Amino acid sequence: HIRTPRADFKVLGDKPEDFPAMESCGWEDAVNVEGEVLAEIVKKVLFAAATERTRYALNGIYLVMRNKEIEAVATDGKRLARIIRPVASGSEHEGVIVPAKFINFLEKASMAAGEGGHAPVKILVKESSIFASTTNSVLTSRLIEGHFPDYEAVIPSGCDNVMTIGVKDLQQAVIEGALLGDRESHAVRFCFSGKRLTLSSRSPDVGEAKVELEVDYEGSDLEIAFNPDYIRDCLLYTSDAADELDGVD
Repeated sequence: HIRTPRADFKVLGDKPEDFPAMESCGWEDAVNVEGEVLAEIVKKVLFAAATERTRYALNGIYLVMRNKEIEAVATDGKRLARIIRPVASGSEHEGVIVPAKFINFLEKASMAAGEGGHAPVKILVKESSIFASTTNSVLTSRLIEGHFPDYEAVIPSGCDNVMTIGVKDLQQAVIEGALLGDRESHAVRFCFSGKRLTLSSRSPDVGEAKVELEVDYEGSDLEIAFNPDYIRDCLLYTSDAADELDGVD
């Protein structure tokens, strides 16, 4: 019952005993993950996860914990993001799909528990559930059931064409090169020739855009088209001053 000088509210509630109890677990086999690693997963991987409800298995992050490393992968079928970071010892798991919302909440809990940064977290997978704890909170969620794609099959083991360029330089070039792109194809062509990169787009109704850059490129001449939004997303979450783009025919 809530009452103010000019209003009266009566809110119905449920019995406390009807609230689902959190499953108990032991933390002996938990993996200790630094808060900064968790923040990296959210920043550099989560953006690539699918958002369509019809692709349920792709709506989360695929986590692998083995050899004192944690591997996080996300894909929507058109782009893929992966990072591998060291962790302290703990139980090993070959691969589980964790809901994206859970990872987001856990990162926020880690930040709230830290003093001027992210606090370490403990992560434990038990049967079909995942548990996580910080210094002042415990979170749990059901894992996503389904088959995650064989992402290692699409990541080349070696690349013949390699370009090194400043992230901000490429970001600006992609924005300019996509200005007059066709709304239907929504593509920007990347043309690599010698030490020069040319980005171009065109629309029959609007015109044509072309941007040229001097780059450090090693490989054969190559021309390929990309969705500029995907390139911009990758560059947005890359914090390094220089970025290396590898390509295969």
